Amino acid sequence: MNKYKLNIVSVLKNSLRIYIRKIISKLPESLRSFEYSSALRKYDKRAGNYVKTYQESLKEEVIVDGIIDGYPKRVFMKEAYHKHLNWLSSEIKNLGTSNSSLLEVGAGEFTTLIPVAQLINDTSLEIHASELSWSRCRVGIDFAKSLGVEISSITSASVLALPYPDNCFDIVYTHCCLEELGGYEKEALEELIRITNRDLILIEASYELGSKIQKTKLFNRRWNVNLFSAAKNLGHKLIKHELTPYWVDQGHHASIIHIKKLTGESKSPYKLVCPETKNDLEKDERFYFCKTTGIAYPILQGVPIFLKNNGIVASKYLDFDR
Repeated sequence: MNKYKLNIVSVLKNSLRIYIRKIISKLPESLRSFEYSSALRKYDKRAGNYVKTYQESLKEEVIVDGIIDGYPKRVFMKEAYHKHLNWLSSEIKNLGTSNSSLLEVGAGEFTTLIPVAQLINDTSLEIHASELSWSRCRVGIDFAKSLGVEISSITSASVLALPYPDNCFDIVYTHCCLEELGGYEKEALEELIRITNRDLILIEASYELGSKIQKTKLFNRRWNVNLFSAAKNLGHKLIKHELTPYWVDQGHHASIIHIKKLTGESKSPYKLVCPETKNDLEKDERFYFCKTTGIAYPILQGVPIFLKNNGIVASKYLDFDR
């Protein structure tokens, strides 16, 4: 009887969650932003967990229900995780990395970016990272240093408002970072393709190709439900959409969506711009300042923070000695 009551409560909670998210998705951006802020707080508090998980993945005794060569298999996490990283680095390297730039958006603690860069092993490839959470950026910096990998630039920013000019990076990719957008899939992909000069790769849990259980889970949470349709409607060439051949979790299997940008515009030199207007910024030791908006974006321990809620309204900032 108690189990039956718990099931009813669970169903009611899921139904309420779906209803609330549907309402939120129809609200203006200014009223929807709190949902993304809650994701920021959650992930910032978890800073350090991904590095610990990566270190756990190196131990032989950790066993997971993973995917190997496209098939479910009970396997050591080390095997599934590192075969996935080898596969991903090959996918990226095959795009041509010589004298190119690679950006991971939603880079977490760089536990995908750094091993992928090591496996690509191309000293002419510039490595860049952007992550919503400042604390995770900071953990990632130490992780990169511990492995002797140099990252060309790091920003704390939202995937919905990235501080880069159009066509800034040859290759842009995400890896399990778009789930909690809550209806912003279209806006996120438009921003990602804007800063891409050649190739955009999305490694994200698949609603269309996942199992029935996975589809139900993603639908109930509204995770990635509209991601593939948004990708198809970007107006660029869809190269690939298939499940990854290696993965560490059968119940949350990711697909690769590879999009080739078609505009043919020349690549923009790397620089940081206002995430809102995309105009140039003034910089000093403590802030990046946008003259157009009058917003000063702080630099904390070397990491510039371009989140809207962290910007300081200071229209007269340049009028005073600093």
